[in-house]
Amino acid sequence: MGRPRKTKRNIPPYVYCGKGRWYLRPYLGDGKFGSEIRLCSLDASDKKIWDAYLSVVDSGQPKGSLNWLVDKYLDSKDFAAKATSTQREYKHCSHIIRNTRTKDRRKFGDLSIARITPGVLRKYADKRAETAPVRANRELAFLSIVFSFGFERDYVKSNPAKGVKKTPEPPRQRYVTDDEYKAMYDQAPATLQIAMEFAYLCRLRRGEVLALQRQHVLDSGLHVVRSKGSKDQVIEWTPRLRKTVRRAKRLPSQIASTYLIHNRYGQRIRNEAFKSAWQRAIAKAVEKSAIQRFTFHDLKRKGVSDFVGDKLLASGHHSASMLKIYDVSLETISATK
Repeated sequence: MGRPRKTKRNIPPYVYCGKGRWYLRPYLGDGKFGSEIRLCSLDASDKKIWDAYLSVVDSGQPKGSLNWLVDKYLDSKDFAAKATSTQREYKHCSHIIRNTRTKDRRKFGDLSIARITPGVLRKYADKRAETAPVRANRELAFLSIVFSFGFERDYVKSNPAKGVKKTPEPPRQRYVTDDEYKAMYDQAPATLQIAMEFAYLCRLRRGEVLALQRQHVLDSGLHVVRSKGSKDQVIEWTPRLRKTVRRAKRLPSQIASTYLIHNRYGQRIRNEAFKSAWQRAIAKAVEKSAIQRFTFHDLKRKGVSDFVGDKLLASGHHSASMLKIYDVSLETISATK
């Protein structure tokens, strides 16, 4: 029986007939095609061909590809339940993973999930670690979440990411000097200046700073609510901390705000807006004072390192091992007589 003329029929893209059946050969880009997928018998109507085609293609991705599995997860209730910042991070990971090229120039997202083994992921992580070791670990963690999601729903037979070791990440040891702090402070708007002071004086993360509210101002000090399992504390008053709180209370707002740091509408400042403001200010500081860039989180490290006393207590951490990451001060020891 001769091949039906595709031009006279309403056939899905990359679908052809052969060996007595209709097949899909998904296009992978760069002139390359994936393995053929059997759809239906040769005598099937156009509607049946389309039904069979749609049954193996989901959101534009061939069923069984990594792209398909990632889309399944991103469309799931599991993903929707994540915090907005986590969703944004996962989407960023998925974009990088999908578009990373393999040795034969195929996109990683186009690979069949059946072909992805621990060894394949090890090679992927090693390649990414050459330029971005931290990102390599984030992407590997995301793939583990996606495959666990698929395993629970019988989309995959196992989670190949389990057992794949993370790339070693050297702990960040950046210490911000007083001169660097002042250079950044001088270029920052009032809101950032206040946030810098809270982060340094109270040893706080960005989210903890932005979460500070007027109700946290106590007679005994400033009640700080720490995240990531660290201990909540009351930071006793010092003249500098009192001054910072007074400045925060004077920030302009169209309505009375419950937050110490807020936007002009009295609302909590979004993380992305804060990050953008920080990047603009640090760029000015680098240009004007020729300092090296540092992150807002480095201010907590400076606060812990500069503290005189029980640094573990001051940091709010539960373990001495975590304190080592934040205390980068040099010990002062007497010389041998």
